[in-house]
Amino acid sequence: MQAHRNGRVAILELGVGLRNGIIKHMLAQIANVCEHATYIVFNYSQAMAPDASCETILVDGDMAPAFEEIAQCRL
Repeated sequence: MQAHRNGRVAILELGVGLRNGIIKHMLAQIANVCEHATYIVFNYSQAMAPDASCETILVDGDMAPAFEEIAQCRL
């Protein structure tokens, strides 16, 4: 992460629920130390990022349709 600390970084959290708080906290810490990080959470009914102080995108629901829609965007 040191090499990308000042660059644009996207942290993807895929399906990590509240029972895995250690994983959520670790990913939020990584996102918080990166200057231009975006923390993106995909979760069915538990999309939250309580420890993240950076830009966050929360996708609450089935991630398959969301990925299909993203694939069609071709940014």
